[in-house]
Amino acid sequence: MSTTERAYERLVATNPVPNPVQYMASDVDLHAALRDIEEGIMDTRTQPPTTTERTPQQRRRWTVAAIAALAVLVVGGALLLARAAGDTEVAGDPAIEVVESFFDEWNVGNAEAAMALVDPEVTVPLGPIQLGGLIEWSSQFDGRMEAACVPGSAPGTAICDWAWVTAGTEALGLEGATGLDFTVVDGIITRMGLPNYGAIEGPLTRFARTEDPDGYAEACSSAGSSPTSIAGYALSERCGSFVAGYEAAFVAGLSG
Repeated sequence: MSTTERAYERLVATNPVPNPVQYMASDVDLHAALRDIEEGIMDTRTQPPTTTERTPQQRRRWTVAAIAALAVLVVGGALLLARAAGDTEVAGDPAIEVVESFFDEWNVGNAEAAMALVDPEVTVPLGPIQLGGLIEWSSQFDGRMEAACVPGSAPGTAICDWAWVTAGTEALGLEGATGLDFTVVDGIITRMGLPNYGAIEGPLTRFARTEDPDGYAEACSSAGSSPTSIAGYALSERCGSFVAGYEAAFVAGLSG
């Protein structure tokens, strides 16, 4: 075994990447590169001596340095490839995990599970909101709440872009809210922002009410135990289903 190969094996033995050669096989022929280094060194030994010729000890130091530099490239490239492929595990942010779980439950219409992750007295910028009812109402649409979050500046906080994506929001070209603050304490959301769902909720609800006043009054009456929206209709599955049934006609009217 050559000096270069022994040096390389020592580096691999202390390398945090399980198999850098495997990671980099498609980009770096490591052994060929090492042979080129060694052949280059051997070529210098056959050249006529000059006043600047390296001593054998200097050549050995240069060999080890060259191998180390190549190994650093391999390790660095391997780590980049591993991250790109999702092979490295990055510790999740606890606040973001709670917020993501909240939206996961919202998008399957599980209001009870979603609200279990929210403080009953959650703070929102515009004041109190019947969040559980909003989840039940909006979940009747063929759409979803989409949120992308990054850690906030303080522990237990997240900053999220949040959009309600449905046929109506897309037809109106509505963009979601950005930079919304979420605060999570002991696994519970205590502060949150809200998407600009009112930009579609208002006109769509008025459209449904105009198309079928009696049906709207029956399905969306604010009387009873259902929470009520600021606009006065019931935040319930029944009302959400009624309004969602007119979304296609509403969108068609926009293009007509």
